[in-house]
Amino acid sequence: MVIFSVYAAQKEKNTALQGLSIFFDCFVLIYELIQMKLYGFREYWSNVANIVDFSSSILIIVASIFGWALDSLDPLAVNWVVSVAIIFGYTKLLSYAKVFDNTRRFIRITGEIIWDMRSFIMMLLFIFFSFTIIFICLDEAEEFTFGSMFLLSYNYLFANYESEGLTTSQYIFFVIFTLLLAVVLINMLIAIMGDSYSRV
Repeated sequence: MVIFSVYAAQKEKNTALQGLSIFFDCFVLIYELIQMKLYGFREYWSNVANIVDFSSSILIIVASIFGWALDSLDPLAVNWVVSVAIIFGYTKLLSYAKVFDNTRRFIRITGEIIWDMRSFIMMLLFIFFSFTIIFICLDEAEEFTFGSMFLLSYNYLFANYESEGLTTSQYIFFVIFTLLLAVVLINMLIAIMGDSYSRV
């Protein structure tokens, strides 16, 4: 993963690092295939760590191979594959930190909090979509697209309150939206995290 990270961070692609990355990740992929054979297909894929390990190896190999074919491929698509490979690779490296007691507990707490937040995230997305649609419907100047208004709503979550350019109707819903986010949802998130932490 370290070799692939150095390779991905360079502007001019280094074929030696690219080859080393493919070489080492082929060994990791062979190890994962041996594990799959030993434990059985169903048992292997039922473990999230195995899915991350296998996906990381495949994505790093694919991203490295894409680097050689960069002239014939869309650079944005290659960068997306490289970015996803890095996320999976560092998630895999983070899982190795479970060897130590302090980091094992922290990783478990983080995983539990993320798992417990799934209903909260669904509700948050519902609120974002609904208020985005409301803001667009009340946009008299028609200067906002759905994407730009959704991003503006997302920024409100982090107290980046830009109310310039809002109409009076939009401003009323802006106040309702920010109160809902600041008072109700943030406190709900804190309660979910506290419950997850006490359970672990």
